[in-house]
Formats: sequence, structure tokens, C-alpha cells
Amino acid sequence: MVPGVDRLVSMSLWRIGLGILGIVVVALSMILLARPGVGGAPPAGGAPFQAGSAQADGLDGGPADPSGQRSSTASAPTPARDRRHAVLSSLIKVRPERTPPLGEDRIDLRALRGECELAQIALTAADEPLRSLRPSLEGSLGPGVEVHLYRQELVVLARPSGPEGQAGRWPDPLIPDRDPLDGQRRSAFPFDVPAGESRAILLEACVDPKTSPGTRTASLRIEGPAEPLRIPLALRIEAATIPATSSLPTSFGFSALRAALGHHGRRGSPQEVERLSRRYREVLLSHRLSVHGGTMEPPPFRRGADGAILPDFRGYDRELAPFLEGTALPSGARATTAELRTHPALRDDGERMRYWAAIARHHREKGWEAILFDYAKDEPERDDLPAIATRARLVKRADPTIRILVTASLDPSLLRLVDLWTPNLNCLWVKERPDEFCPWRAPRAAYRSLEGEGAALWWYQSCSSHGCSESPAEAPEYFHGWPSYVIDAPGTRARIMGWIAWLEGIEGELYWDTVHGYAPEGRPQDPWAGPSLRAFGGNGDGTLLYPGTPARIGGTSHVPVTSLRLKQIRDGLEDLELLRLVAARPGGVELARRLARPLAPTPFQVQDDPEAMEGARRKLLDFLAGP
Repeated sequence: MVPGVDRLVSMSLWRIGLGILGIVVVALSMILLARPGVGGAPPAGGAPFQAGSAQADGLDGGPADPSGQRSSTASAPTPARDRRHAVLSSLIKVRPERTPPLGEDRIDLRALRGECELAQIALTAADEPLRSLRPSLEGSLGPGVEVHLYRQELVVLARPSGPEGQAGRWPDPLIPDRDPLDGQRRSAFPFDVPAGESRAILLEACVDPKTSPGTRTASLRIEGPAEPLRIPLALRIEAATIPATSSLPTSFGFSALRAALGHHGRRGSPQEVERLSRRYREVLLSHRLSVHGGTMEPPPFRRGADGAILPDFRGYDRELAPFLEGTALPSGARATTAELRTHPALRDDGERMRYWAAIARHHREKGWEAILFDYAKDEPERDDLPAIATRARLVKRADPTIRILVTASLDPSLLRLVDLWTPNLNCLWVKERPDEFCPWRAPRAAYRSLEGEGAALWWYQSCSSHGCSESPAEAPEYFHGWPSYVIDAPGTRARIMGWIAWLEGIEGELYWDTVHGYAPEGRPQDPWAGPSLRAFGGNGDGTLLYPGTPARIGGTSHVPVTSLRLKQIRDGLEDLELLRLVAARPGGVELARRLARPLAPTPFQVQDDPEAMEGARRKLLDFLAGP
């Protein structure tokens, strides 16, 4: 019965004793419940799209799901009137076995110029499957706005990532309708939703930095077995602009050699490796991320008179120049970092120094402003520090502008040698006791005095967020609440990195790999299948992309397929730019801190509430827009 009718009938009977009134009301409510989109009857032409209910989603006090599906939507929730779809925050991961939460019946986006914004549309089949669903944009959002549509593919995770994860099927790969790189139609659509399950479409709107502000409208049309759904779409373009190049330097690992194994099932030819390197760099840079690795080919060299080392930079420039000069992407985005390479045929320290000096000189002559750094040692032990100091002195003698990066906490023996201190983020804060997890640590405050001397504090996220062991007994309460890039973590855990970086004054981010699951031990594997995504006790740790082969996604070319997590990392970096824009205004720093801090009171207390993060972002946008 319609809410409130029971009470109305009882009062009427008590007042006037007219039993006939109750009969009439019951009859009217039965007619209302039989209407499509209101009760359980399907609309004409097929089974209904269904939105969720609070009880089904765990909102009745049931256990939380790391997908975030027990949380509210991107803006103040208004139940979809026709009950045929749910428009949700992109921070919610729509799992197939769970009914999505009640969403909105329209898509409302707000974007800064130069920014991309996301919305997802969850579709749920009742007793009958939904077949041959195909979304398309009806109308246009006008010049300067690109709209991309993706189908969220599922991967099967056999084990959870630490104590907070969950095994099962999870959305992560994003198969495009048309590939953003080459415009080829791929195999995302049409698609089916099995009976009793849910699937999601991701809509992405990217705004050119020169686009005029204002509100644009269109609609998303979803064709299926019933009447097409038309979901109103509004995009409000703000007047403020974020830079095309990330103001936070990043260096994410990528091996084009490993990518070739994932795409071709064998070692790639030099041409295949070079092409994949360019494609993957383009995709990562379009998500505000710079790369270390790539082809990993150091410039060849010849020996000249008087011991001169003369590198040949033609191949090096072909690989790196478009990204360091801002010509690789239409946006003009530039890579923020480049790693120092060393040729294995160099005979001694003297030759290596002359080789490094030639590379640094080449960067200056080209006018490349990206940070050129030597990745001195990854996660060293204390016994490694003397060798790191020796190498750092050699590099600095070659050219003092080359920055030294080490993934370790501050140590007195490396003072004034290391320029980019890059500790595990867990090692910057004590959660339970000073000797936990890290071999040695220095608090965040210890780095502040070094920043005035030209050093910078970077950080990296790793398996220490979920526990690096496969043994549940070794995953105590410590591994709760940290930022995380694993698949079975809430979307807030990836996006929060940009917010905490701004709050804590972090000046750069390193990440170890983006394609590890393509060939975990140097042998080709299929990350789409799930098992090879597992690394260091986490699902997707080190794998943020998928091999988009023609056999897998259609088309004729090999391209990287992005993930939902990569989009959330990108959104966090865009949020950091928003926070910096707000902080540059009078009164902005206080407001930004007041809105950002509740999302992560400490870096190990990330709040898994999509609406809290979306709401904070809306208030920051309101501040920029003014009264």
C-alpha cells in the first residue's frame, strides 16, 4: 500500500465508520502499484531496469562492503522516479550480486576547465535478463567537451586484499565504446545484464581548458528490449581552470617490454615495443601521470677523443620528446619527470659520469623542465646506504642538477645527497607503535627543515596499506583505513591520495608499476582472468591497466585499457588542483582544510563515504564560483 494510506483509512473508519472508503483506497493503490516503474510490473516491451533499496544495500545496519555500495550518491539523493536505473557516484563500485543503492534519475556534473568528470549508470535485471543494451549520447554538450562511454568489465578475485578486501567479482577494466586514442569502435556495446545481477556504464566528460563556462545539456539514451531510457545530462563548466600538466610531479612505473608480453604473448619487436610505449605513455599522461621505464633503452654512445662519451639521442628523443615538450596530447600536458638511464657498456665510473653529464646537458639544451632523477635504490636496507651515498656523489659530480631519489625514510648519512625523499606513506605516521611495519621511520615534521635546502618529500603507496602477506594471521588491525590502489578497496581509498598530498604538503608521488599483471615473473599472463592481478597480497597492486588486444576488445589495433582505479587516481590529482586554486584565494586555505580534513582525519583513517568526498568538492567549487 502507498505510504500513509493505512493511517488515513484507520482514521476515517474511526471518525465516520465508512468501511467502503478502505475498499476504495485499496483498489486505487493496487492500480498505482501495477503501473510500470512504480511497482513490480515490467514496462511494456521487456523486463524493467531496477534501482536498489536501502535494506538490500546494507543501509539497514548490515556489514559494510568495500565497494562503497552502502553509501549515498554523488549529490543529495533523490530516488529515481521510474525505478529503471540508478545514476551513482563514480566512487561506488557496482558489484554484480548487489543491488545498487538508490541513485538519481539524471546526470548532473560540474567540471573545471581542463578537467574530466565521471558518472556511472547502474542497471539491474530482475527475473529476466536485459539484453543488447547500447548507450549513446543524444544531442551534444557543445564544442570543447569530449564524452566517452565505457562498459565496466568484471574481474574475478579468488582472495581478498588483506582484512578489508573481499573475494568475488569486481568491476575494474573500462572497455570503451570508441577508443579515445584512435577513435576505433570497440566491443563495449551492446551488452547483456544477467537475471538478478547488476552492471554499470561509466560516462566521462572531459572539458577543454579554453572552453567557455556555462551549463550544457544533452541526454544519455540507453536502448534495450523495452522502450529506450533517456537520462537527462547537464554539465556545468566552471570559470576556473586547472593546468594541463599536473602541479604534483609523479613517476609511475611502466615497462613496454612487459606490455608487449601481455599484448602479444611473446617478446615484442623493437617497433612493437616502441609503439606500445608511446600508447601507454599517452594514456597515463592523459590521467596526469608521468612514467619511468618505457622502452628502458639508454641512448647508445660512441667514444670520442680524450675519453669523450658521445650519446646518440635520436631514439631517446623519439620516445621522450613529445611528452617532455607537450606535443603528445592535444591538451599540451607535459611529463613532470624522467629517470636517468645508464648504458651497460660503460666501463667505469668516469665513463658513467660523462654519460650522465651528457644526458643532463641534452635536457637543458632541449629546454625540458621535467625533473631528471636517478632512482638510486628501491626500498634499501640500512646496509645499502653507504653504496647509495657513493653513487649519489658520482651523479652529483656528473651534474648537480640531477636529482637523487631513494624510497626510504630520512637518514642522516644521506643528508644533502638525496633530493627526493620518497618513503612509504605508512612510514610517515605512527598508527599504533613507533616500531610498526617500517624498518626505520621519520615523522612528517622531520622533513620540513630539508625542504628549505632544496630537498622534497615525495611518497609512495604500496602493499603496506593492506598487508603484504598472503597469511590472514599476518594482517592485523594495522592494515585498516589506509589509502589503497587495490581493486577490492573503496573508490575513496584511491582518490584520497590527492587530498592527503595537499593536506600534508607532499611534493611528488612514485608508484612501482602499472602493468605488473601482464607478466608477473617475465612470462605472459592474462590479467583479465584475475590470478595474475595478485601481487604482494593485493589484487591489482602494480596493475592499473589491461592489455586491449583486438581479440579482447575488438578493433584492429593494440591499446591500453584503463581501469576504474586509474580514473579515481586521476580524479584525486584533479581534486588537488582544485584545493590549490581555492587555497590561492583569500580565506581559501582555511576553507580547504576544513573540508578536506574530515575525509581523512589521519592518513590511516580514510572515510569511505562517497557523498562526503563529493560534497566537499561541491563546496570547493561553490567557493570558486563566488556568491
